[in-house]
Amino acid sequence: MRPLTYLFFAAALVALPVHAQQNDEAAARLDELEQRLAVSEAQRSELTEQLQRATQPEAGRQLQRLREENRRLLQDLEQARSAKPQPLLSEQQLWFVIGGGVALIAFFFGSLLRGNRSARRQWTN
Repeated sequence: MRPLTYLFFAAALVALPVHAQQNDEAAARLDELEQRLAVSEAQRSELTEQLQRATQPEAGRQLQRLREENRRLLQDLEQARSAKPQPLLSEQQLWFVIGGGVALIAFFFGSLLRGNRSARRQWTN
């Protein structure tokens, strides 16, 4: 073999322990990070449970308050409906009365404008 090849082979052999040492450090760091992750997840789940326990009474009080307000508003609505006088005629009945009034006025003016003229009544003969 050539001396240059031996040189490359020697350099590779020196680099292997350095690379192995870096892998060991990375593995140790990875283990440490996994442990920290497990601790963080446990803390997160514990805090989530505490938050749920803390907000449940508040949510119950808010729900009760909203139900009470809803009941009060329904009572106010019923009182407002009962206090408002009902119209004498519905809208449809009102338009019927207006139409009848216009017809009567037209008949009255028509009979006044006709006068006292004697008209031929050929249809009666």
